[in-house]
Amino acid sequence: MQSVLSVEGLVMRTAAAIAYGIDKKATSVGEKNGIFEVKSTDGDTHLGGKDFDNRMVNHFVQEFKRKKKKDITGNPRALRRLRTSCEIAKRTLSSTAQTTIETDSLYEGVDFYSTITRARFEELNMDLFRKCMELVEKCLRDAKMDIM
Repeated sequence: MQSVLSVEGLVMRTAAAIAYGIDKKATSVGEKNGIFEVKSTDGDTHLGGKDFDNRMVNHFVQEFKRKKKKDITGNPRALRRLRTSCEIAKRTLSSTAQTTIETDSLYEGVDFYSTITRARFEELNMDLFRKCMELVEKCLRDAKMDIM
């Protein structure tokens, strides 16, 4: 069996995989003499970044309702603006432990400011992370690579 990952070249390999559009699936890529070879791939067409965004949006919709006594679920504009803030927060949480959601005049002139930690984001999405890991593990097994 091959080893799963070597630290050397990992970033370059990941960048190459992303550059070639391998970003929606779990994909095992091997490289030899600069030639990349897809060893295995697996995916779930019903699992993606929007699922994580939706969890955060739902979390903040409930928080807004609790704090401001207003329900934004029937207002597409407010939901769209909150979703944009949540997408930014999700990306920020990939490199920091906490971030702030700031949406001026979210609904009926009411501003919304809140914070979310990476730990809370992970808690909201734990089942989705588990699904991702299952895909990765299956992909590695299919490629006959060790799972460490």
